[in-house]
Amino acid sequence: MENKITLLVVGRTGNGVTSVVYSARSGSNVIEEKSISVGEDERRVADHEFPEFRVIITQDITIIDGSGIGDCEIDSSIPDIKMRESVTKALEEVGGFDVLIFVLKYGTRFTKQEKDAVEKVKEYFGESIFRDRGIIVLSYGDNFSLDNEEGAFKEWCGSQVGEFKLLTEECENRVLLFDNRTNDEKVKSEQRQKLIETTCRIRDKFMGHYTVHDFKNQRQNYKPENSLFNQRHSSLYERNTERSCLLKVWEFIRRAVVSKTCNRIYIAIILLLIFIVLMCCLVTLNGFKL
Repeated sequence: MENKITLLVVGRTGNGVTSVVYSARSGSNVIEEKSISVGEDERRVADHEFPEFRVIITQDITIIDGSGIGDCEIDSSIPDIKMRESVTKALEEVGGFDVLIFVLKYGTRFTKQEKDAVEKVKEYFGESIFRDRGIIVLSYGDNFSLDNEEGAFKEWCGSQVGEFKLLTEECENRVLLFDNRTNDEKVKSEQRQKLIETTCRIRDKFMGHYTVHDFKNQRQNYKPENSLFNQRHSSLYERNTERSCLLKVWEFIRRAVVSKTCNRIYIAIILLLIFIVLMCCLVTLNGFKL
């Protein structure tokens, strides 16, 4: 089919990658389903587990279930070259993908493991993969419905802070909520349609797939220090560290002032600390960057 779209779905174990895959394929007849992996002989003699991706082909959508891509707990037990071989075979099988869907679980913190997963995905597919073709899907949307009013998802996304907000901004706010437990066919159809519409906008923008050729060429260009997410994460960490230091200094001053043992030495130390704090504030304000 000429208008068929292709999705690569990735995410850490336990975030609901497989559930999102089933939600995306719901309502469409499956034409073919197969597993993609390295050779069986190699798998039997190796000391490592090897990745095995599923490819689901339906009438209007093709899905690569990339469970394990970006999951550093799995990646650490798999030689990097073998993971890349499996990804290459999957891309060759379907000719590439239109969008990369990064699955996160609603209601959980954006941990260091999630940040590592983001960087691992970039290492494989390129620094700009989230900005160009990334869609964040939050699974367990039924929990969101319990915590928030109906129709409040967009406002909720806008109110987020920290590293999750940085990632959504990098994806140009392409964030979707999936209730992967619902039996309501209308809800399934609506969330699937939103995914297809978002994918089509990205596909029309680039007029083609992310291909095996792109995958093979990007590795030499990947530089973690150039990652916008890493740069903004570092900036956020530095600001939090500065804030923590200032709070500690203020607490020391407060205790010194109220202490009965306060004397000239304490007063001199307090004045010196106040001077240092003021200088730090000036430097922070002058050097502040978004």
